[in-house]
Amino acid sequence: MSKVEPDCLMSALYSLQVDLTQTSKNPPSSEMSSPLNSIDVSELISSLLLCTSCSHCSPSPSDSDKSAIIFYAYKSLSALISLNPLLPSPSLARACLRKEVWDNILGVLGRDSPVDVVTLACKCLFYLTESDLHSSALMNDNADSADSVDSRFQSSDSQKSRSRRNSFEDSSPPEEAPPVFPIDRAISAVVEHITSAVLATQRWSVATISNILSLDNSSLNTLTSSGGLMILTSLLNSSDDDTKSHASYALQSAVTISNHSETLLNNIATSLDYNTMSTLLSPNTSTDNIIKTTAGLLGTLLLPITSISNNQPTSTNHPSYTIAINLHTPRVIQSLVALLTSSSTTSVLVCLAGIANANGGSDILPKTDLGNLCMTLLSNTPSDSDNKHLLQQILTTFTPDTQNPTTTLSSMLRGNLLSAAHTLIQSFIVNPSTSFELLLTALDAGVVSLILNALSVPSTPADECSNLEMLAILGKIAYSPSSPAPEVAKERYESSINYYEMVHNSDVVSSLTKFLVISDDLFDMPESQKQIKCNSIKATLSILSSFTHNAADKKITTEIVHSLFLPSPSVIQSLLVQPPSPSLLSPTLEIFAKVCENAPSPVLPQLASCAACSIVPDMLSNAQSMADYDSFLLCLSIVTSTGSHAPPTSTVGRSSINTIKQALERPNCPELVRKKCVYALESLSINSSLWTAIGSCLSSLTAALLEERPQSRGVSKSKDSQLEAACLTTIARIIPLPSNASMAAQSGIAIPLSSFVTSNPPLARQALEVLHAMCRHKIARVTPSGHSLINQGVLKAACYALTSFPKSDALALKSLEILSECLGDKEAYSDTNSAAIIEAVNHEPNIVRVLCASLGLSIARSMNMDPDIFLDVYSKWKTQFNDEHSEMVRKVLFAFAAHYTRDDGVFWTNFGYGDIEGETPSENVVVVSAMCCDMLSEMEGMEEGNLGEEGEFAKKAPLVKNKLLAGLAKCLKNGTVELEDTIVNYELFDKAVNATALDPGSPMISELLENYSNACVKALLQSEDCLKATSTMLSHSDARASSAAANIFATALGVKAKQTVGAVQKAGVRETVMKGLSEIAFSSSKALAALNGLAAMGLSDYEATTLSVSLTTSLVNEVVAKEGDLSDDDEVYKLLCLLSSSKAGLKTVTSLGGLVALSLLASKGKVSALQCLLAADASQVIESEGHLSAVNVVCNRSDGVEAVRFALRLLTSLFAPAISDDCWPAVDKSVELILSSDPDHVCDCLKLLIASAHSVSSKKKLLESNESGLGAKLSSMLLGETSALSVELLTALVPHLPVESASSCLTNFLSVLTFPTAGPDSTNSVLTSLHHLPLTADLLPSVIASVTPHLKSPATISSASFLLLNLEIPQPSTSSIAECLLAVLEAKQTLTDDAVTLLCKLTRDEEIKNQFREQIGGFVEGIEGRGGDILRGRFKE
Repeated sequence: MSKVEPDCLMSALYSLQVDLTQTSKNPPSSEMSSPLNSIDVSELISSLLLCTSCSHCSPSPSDSDKSAIIFYAYKSLSALISLNPLLPSPSLARACLRKEVWDNILGVLGRDSPVDVVTLACKCLFYLTESDLHSSALMNDNADSADSVDSRFQSSDSQKSRSRRNSFEDSSPPEEAPPVFPIDRAISAVVEHITSAVLATQRWSVATISNILSLDNSSLNTLTSSGGLMILTSLLNSSDDDTKSHASYALQSAVTISNHSETLLNNIATSLDYNTMSTLLSPNTSTDNIIKTTAGLLGTLLLPITSISNNQPTSTNHPSYTIAINLHTPRVIQSLVALLTSSSTTSVLVCLAGIANANGGSDILPKTDLGNLCMTLLSNTPSDSDNKHLLQQILTTFTPDTQNPTTTLSSMLRGNLLSAAHTLIQSFIVNPSTSFELLLTALDAGVVSLILNALSVPSTPADECSNLEMLAILGKIAYSPSSPAPEVAKERYESSINYYEMVHNSDVVSSLTKFLVISDDLFDMPESQKQIKCNSIKATLSILSSFTHNAADKKITTEIVHSLFLPSPSVIQSLLVQPPSPSLLSPTLEIFAKVCENAPSPVLPQLASCAACSIVPDMLSNAQSMADYDSFLLCLSIVTSTGSHAPPTSTVGRSSINTIKQALERPNCPELVRKKCVYALESLSINSSLWTAIGSCLSSLTAALLEERPQSRGVSKSKDSQLEAACLTTIARIIPLPSNASMAAQSGIAIPLSSFVTSNPPLARQALEVLHAMCRHKIARVTPSGHSLINQGVLKAACYALTSFPKSDALALKSLEILSECLGDKEAYSDTNSAAIIEAVNHEPNIVRVLCASLGLSIARSMNMDPDIFLDVYSKWKTQFNDEHSEMVRKVLFAFAAHYTRDDGVFWTNFGYGDIEGETPSENVVVVSAMCCDMLSEMEGMEEGNLGEEGEFAKKAPLVKNKLLAGLAKCLKNGTVELEDTIVNYELFDKAVNATALDPGSPMISELLENYSNACVKALLQSEDCLKATSTMLSHSDARASSAAANIFATALGVKAKQTVGAVQKAGVRETVMKGLSEIAFSSSKALAALNGLAAMGLSDYEATTLSVSLTTSLVNEVVAKEGDLSDDDEVYKLLCLLSSSKAGLKTVTSLGGLVALSLLASKGKVSALQCLLAADASQVIESEGHLSAVNVVCNRSDGVEAVRFALRLLTSLFAPAISDDCWPAVDKSVELILSSDPDHVCDCLKLLIASAHSVSSKKKLLESNESGLGAKLSSMLLGETSALSVELLTALVPHLPVESASSCLTNFLSVLTFPTAGPDSTNSVLTSLHHLPLTADLLPSVIASVTPHLKSPATISSASFLLLNLEIPQPSTSSIAECLLAVLEAKQTLTDDAVTLLCKLTRDEEIKNQFREQIGGFVEGIEGRGGDILRGRFKE
């Protein structure tokens, strides 16, 4: 900061403090106009702190100027900080709470500074420790809206009034702010200055202590250790009111923060000047503010020993008791009472309650009206406030003297109690409504307390009686229903009783009980005295009876029960057994009835078991026999309340029920009595041990019910629906007992009850409840006399309820249960019940749709289908039954269906598939199909259960099944692929199989297989039971059933052959299936197809033999009948060939003439037949002219390449001289095929020619065919793929060929020998054939040259050696032959015998011998045999 002149600085600071002070007095109207918005507050505070040192003044100021600058700097700083409560600013708060600010302020207080500066520093410290400043520092810069700031500006006066520095009435501390300042230094600084001689410094210092304590609770320890508390206590004697107020508030804060620490309170208690406290409370010596502040401090000190304290001390040594005892002076209490009169604050009440508690209510104010004042305040105080508890605590000790019974009443009740009693009695008798005001006046005058006080002390019998009668009349008025404000009267009366009990800590019930004691001398008293005593007893009973009206407080009634009823002997028992006067009997019964009526539930079992209660049944019986209906009704009321709680062993209830029955059956019984009896039975029916006894009253209840409502439809003549409801409720409760249910059914009560359901809405629900309870017992559903509930209209009522009541109603379920129970018995299928069942359905035809809709919804949910889009035809009848109820629905539907088998009546036209026509949504078809399936499933369960016995059910079940299956067939015709899951999930296919077995004419199987073959096969393979049932059905006596079974297997084998065969094998029904299919093979084409499917997957020898035995003859006849003209897909052809394809089967087929059929088939070019003939015995094939069939195929060549090929092979295998002529056309055709170079048959043709060449006649014909070029053709084929076969054939033919042809063959043979790819077989054949050819001298060299290389091959050495041995080898060729043999020896190969012989022949020539002596000589030792010996001998020479 730049240097500034002292004068300028002083002027600026003066102007600043003036402006800030003016701003605090007149805050701006809005936050935006605040002068703080135009300056940097943080920089301003830093500048002010700098000014306190004058270090930036130039020239240096004088001492006086310096003091002035410092004074104005601190004054400006304090004024600036004080603005925060008026203009909350986070930036201002944060700037004020910086460390340098604290250090500066505390520095001033910690050193010897000018007095005025110290005062300003204390002021700054006060504002710096205010919680508002710390709260502002934690706010966001824009946390407060303009509106909230404006509200602070507009209520600045109220803000000031709420500030701690101006008000100390509230003893609760302000919210704590986080400690951002040096606590110890601050506490030390203020404690040092609270005893300052400068009044302003002292005020600010004392006030700052409260702020510091509020900011940080831990500062209390520093304050205590520094002696600050003792100083504050002494400051209560200060002559300055502000100092006293600040000290008082600081002490309050300290005590509150310490949570009323006993140690702290003890320090204060020992240092307090109680005379000073008395003076501070006196309005004569203190201002109102000082009085209130002092009362606040004392209230804080005495709070622990009051009723509103959460932690009251357990010992009277607590310092709060000490303080209260020292304050227990008339002057203090008078001052507090005066303050309470003008301002009933909590602190004043705390003071009075604490003093009262500590001093035991000593009578220190005999002439004050504190009690009245407290009562007045109590009446205007909320019931849940602390002040009410404090007032009650005061009243328990500071109460006026009311022990004297002669105390006069106020207002119109002045005089003695007897006169008042007569006044009230007359008023109540003449005009009960006017007695209300009289009651309030009496209660206001405290007459209840006066009477009870008078009764608590000995008095004359007459006065006692008057007091009791007076109190009884007050009770009657209070609880009179004709009172203008009955609730007010009752509340005021009960409050008076409660108040008396609270003040005197007594129990009114117990105190009144003594007046009911009957002494032994009572009966010997003079009549007048006896009458007074009896009147007292009567009044007491009346009073106690009125107490039971307090429904909110059952405690009083419980006390009465324990006092008057439970002791043995009890007062009530004595009054009932031997009353002093007959006039007491009625009041005794009245209180008995009232107590029973209002007693809490836990007490009623005790009442029901007490000795007094056991007397009531006899009194009830006597009253009934004497027609004493008043006493009868009182006794009946007692029985009504207690009977339901009587223990099972008690005879009270049973005896009473017998009396009630007699009363109901009594001629000319009053209407009221009759109704009360019914109500009594209703109450008693709660006790299940009484159900049998109440059952004896069923006829009376039924009669009462019928009298109230005629059986015919129409409006009831009686309007007492309550009585009707009671009858129905009673019957409903006792019906669960089977014997009662049976009696009710036999009485025919179901007929009127059913009528109530359909024609009387008010009674419909209860009537249905009773019917529901009855139907749960079979003994009631089917009575011994044959009166079934079905014939009493129960079904009709249930159907009506189910279609008329809301579907979400619980009664809808009960209606369904009624139908299920009644129709679940086998008797329901009797023809005797048909009329009633058909009538019920015809009367309510929509019941079928309701049930279908419910079942459909359940099915739709189980199939994950949207229930809102299916069964649109049933949308009106959707129900809310759960899935668990579906079984009942199915049972009911089936029972209805069982009686509609003879015609398509109402049931079937409303049942599911009755609406499946045309463009029906697929969802409907799926769900309705599933409904039919579910019905069938339910039938199976019923057949397995009790209903499966012989009888009506057994007769009707097949007919209903047919109906359902017919419906399913109808659905299937309209169905989609979505039904496949339904077929599998609901075992529809299984049911179809069973249905077909039951009814072979059922269209189910054909519909399913035609439209849903995949699903059927899946179902068949998944269910072993279904598989077994289908296999069994193959042997069904009806051809339609067996044909359907065959169709199933044929379809399954066609779709999933491998899986089907596996399933059949696993189920162990393969033999059964085979046998069944074979039995119907020729009556069902599907059976043959199924057999073919099974056989195609493999047959065992046993199966092949068995099937061949049973089927061959028929198969042969079929083939012969059609002359073998069958298609390749013909099942007969396929099966015959499949049976013949196995060795065992072929043997059987052959033995049964099957080769004839195979031959016929072969003649038509059937490849499988040719294959079977190829495997058969040749002689038997020839015998069956199979060779002719093959010849025919070869010659025609119209049956395909495969047929010709197998025909050629068959002929090759069969060829024999005996049939050569028969086969010649085929041989000749083969020659033709060879000459035409047919690539498909040349090999098979060569094989046939080779076979035929072994026949002389055939060979001759072949040689004759040579003219056509066969030999040349064969010669040309010697180098091809058929060379081996060609050589073999030529070898057979060459010896017989002409010379020209033989020479041509020789040339071709030599070509084979030199062809590099010729195989060893072809080479050996050629070498063998050369033996038969005439070899001339000119050809010999070329032959030897061609043969010699083959000596080196192990495969051809033998054939080559043999050929060369038989030739005359010229000299030039011997060396080459010898070299080849030597090469074999050198290769360490073994020479064949012919090769050794050839070597011996060659070495006979000396020239050869000498030429190869050395080479051959080395190998002769290894040559075995005779040739080896010759060679060894020859080379040793």
